[in-house]
Amino acid sequence: MDTYYSLFHLNVQSQVKLPAPAVSPLVVHSSGPSVSVVLDPDLQIPSSLQEDSCFDVNRKKGYFFYKDVGSFCIQDGRHISVKPAPGVDESFLSVSTVGTPMGILFFQRGYFVMHGSSVNIQGKAYVFLGESRAGKSTAALAMVTSGFPLLTDDVVVIEQSLAARNGQLPRVIPSFAWMKVDKEIVAYGGVAPSRLETVAKNSSKQLFELSTDEFCSESLPLGGIFILDWGPDFAVEDISAREAMVCISPYSYGPAPRTKYPDDTAIYFQNAAALIEAVPCYKLIRPHDLNRLLELPKRVAEYIKNL
Repeated sequence: MDTYYSLFHLNVQSQVKLPAPAVSPLVVHSSGPSVSVVLDPDLQIPSSLQEDSCFDVNRKKGYFFYKDVGSFCIQDGRHISVKPAPGVDESFLSVSTVGTPMGILFFQRGYFVMHGSSVNIQGKAYVFLGESRAGKSTAALAMVTSGFPLLTDDVVVIEQSLAARNGQLPRVIPSFAWMKVDKEIVAYGGVAPSRLETVAKNSSKQLFELSTDEFCSESLPLGGIFILDWGPDFAVEDISAREAMVCISPYSYGPAPRTKYPDDTAIYFQNAAALIEAVPCYKLIRPHDLNRLLELPKRVAEYIKNL
């Protein structure tokens, strides 16, 4: 059975339940679905990709394999085919479908896509990037519970071309009013346990549904990018354009380990260079001590206010 959703400013018709409020089919049918998500039990992906989490992507067709979750085929920036792994939890499949597969879909549409989180600070979008377990969602959660609405968690979609033609800053497109948060972080992030849902039985992640005040549903100009790092205390450091290029590349949907973009390397670096030229990048250093987590929003907001 198909259900209709509005997320990332797209009309989505899906056979997979997604972590977003369903909308009336009449809303989607007025302009037609932008994206279709279908279950395909016969989907075949290259055997070379069937280990842990692997990609093979170009502008027309992309494959994504997520061990114990499922196989995904993304085509033409419009279609996502899903073959669930045997016994996969429905909620885990749901959040996985709107993660990397959606990022690949936007990459195929020509957007600049990064693996990170973004929040609204003083009317601009600020992005948090970092390696796995660096605390991207944790930083975003602290910002949200301190009064800075979320734009997107996990997949950051940036519109560059239209903004550039109009002499404006690139814009971040909002995703949907949910976050994935670590169970161990919840007690420090100011979230009531009653507001959380379990993603899957054996998962360390929980789903946090945001209120209308905690989610920004409009696209915002990109104000800056914070690269997360650890240190003994809080600090924000400016970084050069060259260092910024090195820092954002591993977290962008472009040339990256175990990812194939044979025809897009030059385009990727052109877009990355234009992004870095348009917006500043910073290194955001913070301590491991979770008892100090809620100091982060104040430090970030003060730094931005004084720019």
